[in-house]
Amino acid sequence: MDVTLTINGRDFSSRLTQYSVEQEINYPDMVTTRDGTEHYGRPRKRDIINFRLLMFDDNQAQEDYDILTASTLLVTYTNPQVRNQLKVERVFKVTSNLSAAFGIRSWNGLRYYTGGAITLRAVNVE
Repeated sequence: MDVTLTINGRDFSSRLTQYSVEQEINYPDMVTTRDGTEHYGRPRKRDIINFRLLMFDDNQAQEDYDILTASTLLVTYTNPQVRNQLKVERVFKVTSNLSAAFGIRSWNGLRYYTGGAITLRAVNVE
């Protein structure tokens, strides 16, 4: 895949097995002025990134888990659906269940990647 996905300085691009960027669009409430005209607010767009990784070893999985559990994720990414493929940098949060995507090994306490999908949702809307 010819995409970019960097989270808090760590490049995940070469290990992506599945990658998509979607947009959630919310329309604010309608406002009716005194003359009875209805006006809709500007739609707000929020990017959502879904991806799966190719994992090589358990130490790498533990490092990835530590990065994804940070309170703030600064993500640099490209949207494959956009023609110009500009790199965008935004703050995201994890909305998927990381405990399901990264299991725990009981004998050493390290986490390992189970192949589950990871979902990131932009914190700020456009």
